[in-house]
Amino acid sequence: MSPEVFKDPTFRRLTPEEEQSVSEAYKHDLLAGLRGESSSLAMTPSLLDSVEISKLPNDKTVLVIEIGGTHLYGGHFTIQDGKPHVDRGLKIEMKRKQFKDVEDFMEMLTTELEPVLSGTSADALGLVFSFSGKSVKTERGVDVLSRHNEKLSKGITIPGIGSKPVGELLLQKLSKKYHYKKDLPVVTTNDTVAVALSAGTSIGVIVATGFNLAVKTSQGIVNTESGGFNKVPKHELAEQVDRESTTPGRALAEKQIAGAYLGKQFAIATGSTDQSSERISEVLVNVNESDSYKIAQILRERSSQIVGILIGTAILTFSEEFPEDVVSIPVEGSLFWGMVGYAGMTKAFAEKTSGKKINFLKIPESGRVGIGLAALSFVK
Repeated sequence: MSPEVFKDPTFRRLTPEEEQSVSEAYKHDLLAGLRGESSSLAMTPSLLDSVEISKLPNDKTVLVIEIGGTHLYGGHFTIQDGKPHVDRGLKIEMKRKQFKDVEDFMEMLTTELEPVLSGTSADALGLVFSFSGKSVKTERGVDVLSRHNEKLSKGITIPGIGSKPVGELLLQKLSKKYHYKKDLPVVTTNDTVAVALSAGTSIGVIVATGFNLAVKTSQGIVNTESGGFNKVPKHELAEQVDRESTTPGRALAEKQIAGAYLGKQFAIATGSTDQSSERISEVLVNVNESDSYKIAQILRERSSQIVGILIGTAILTFSEEFPEDVVSIPVEGSLFWGMVGYAGMTKAFAEKTSGKKINFLKIPESGRVGIGLAALSFVK
């Protein structure tokens, strides 16, 4: 099928005119979403802001857990010698994506992360929830209420997940199963917000199996849900993957950017059974004239181009938050750091769009670090 994909005139990098159109549309949706007007972006204020490490206690421990699209993470966060530290870090592949209810999901999560959870105590709970949700203030911190009560992104189904704030649901399970204190401070936020918090910056980005961007505005750090941006020009491969997905018509930008969808596009175009984005990376390592290499090139360039334009536009849109000449941006994601040439291409497009120099930061366990810092700030 390889030659067929080249018959689609839209399967290519965006033109300068398309770049400009995407940037203008994204700026419009950023501002409209922030005002609560019609927008493809949810634009949810996190109700959190960066904290100074020097003002945080050194003798307290935060249980940090991350619910991602493909993996679960757990660990213990502390401040040691003035630096953030994640101990007993555990990463578990989420083997199931369909659950009969919230209890079924929480039982799976706590069982998989049991080595981190059992026989220990914590002074706070920090939860990274890598899905769309509304931040809510609580008596003990900040939590997130899922926007969807059953079907989340990335093919995950958890009926009832939106019945209560996610952190509260998890703490109830931890209290019942492992006897954690019921009145622990709980801080929950989106994974991209946590990445921004990890470096104390005004922007954070994730480019992995999914895609998102968080940016500081007049309303504080906001989760933009930029994977849902719907004004990127389409090509037939992306449209096919969208039609066959569990969320047709949703996450349209993400479906041209993120690894979960690029791998499927590459598999369709090349007739491969391997739908992982890692396969694209493997092909790109060896420069040649094959159809597979050319397809991989286009998918990589188009993805990095879109991400760079969105990053650059966010910086321009909220320019008062970026007075510096060099903007430092923590980025998390195996696609961003693992795909050969990807980070450099994204940097070029972001600099072209923003007119600023861009410095991408790779912070180990950035999500857990960010949520650990935020949760520790609520410990008395």
